Amino acid sequence: KVPLVDQLVAIYKAHPQDEDIRVAAIWALGEMRDSRMLKVVVSALQDSALAVRCAAAHGLEKMVVLESSEPLRAAFVAGDPYDVCPEKNLPVQEGGPIVHLVKKRSYMFGLIRALATTDDPRLLRWLVDHQDDTPDYRTKMFMKKVWERLKEKDARGELNKLKLRLRQ
Repeated sequence: KVPLVDQLVAIYKAHPQDEDIRVAAIWALGEMRDSRMLKVVVSALQDSALAVRCAAAHGLEKMVVLESSEPLRAAFVAGDPYDVCPEKNLPVQEGGPIVHLVKKRSYMFGLIRALATTDDPRLLRWLVDHQDDTPDYRTKMFMKKVWERLKEKDARGELNKLKLRLRQ
């Protein structure tokens, strides 16, 4: 995994015109689930291609890093509430299992899924403030579930270390 990181980053940056290559590179970096890839994957949230942004959101969901919360929130606010991630699959041999690089679903839903992994205490207020930013019912219901789960964690004191870390 580690020796290919530089090559994957180089591949992502070297192909500004080829969406499929950029999707594959960001997907691979996200699959590593390594917070050291955070800067590159976060930068992909601003890519011109929706599929690349979707792959970046999914990669950040797998990383489970508090620091991804701010760029994910910014992507949610800047995003089009009607964007739907195009399905992108890895080419496989006939009869082989399908490997999804990008699943077809609401981009906003993908961003909220990634935000849910951060356990960012700031989301308690943010989720309430942005609950009407999307017309997608599924996304709204998931935002509510994330808020309820965070509220429970806060009541049990499980977010105290994160709150302290954010203050520092």
